[in-house]
Amino acid sequence: MIAWIDLAAGKAAHRFIQGSSADAVVTRAIKEVNFTNPVFLGEWVNFKSEVVTAGKSSIVIQVKARAEDRNARERLACEATLVMVTVKKNKAGNYIKYPHGKIYK
Repeated sequence: MIAWIDLAAGKAAHRFIQGSSADAVVTRAIKEVNFTNPVFLGEWVNFKSEVVTAGKSSIVIQVKARAEDRNARERLACEATLVMVTVKKNKAGNYIKYPHGKIYK
């Protein structure tokens, strides 16, 4: 579940930085994870991620994972808050923290 949450947060952050000169985003921290309901074998898990706030190079993402049973009934399975940081490759080929230049509305 944590790996999927990280992917969902990365996708939201990547979409947020589109059009900036940053190369990518990386996970800086998983601030909070709350498991609220179990996911049972055979169920789908749907993820919704959104930007909560953004700093110069950081982006805070909220992710909600909802379990869906075979009758299409959904329930909250997990929610998490992650901090992503924008990076850019320098001349030496190393990734360094880099301001994304985006304003969060």
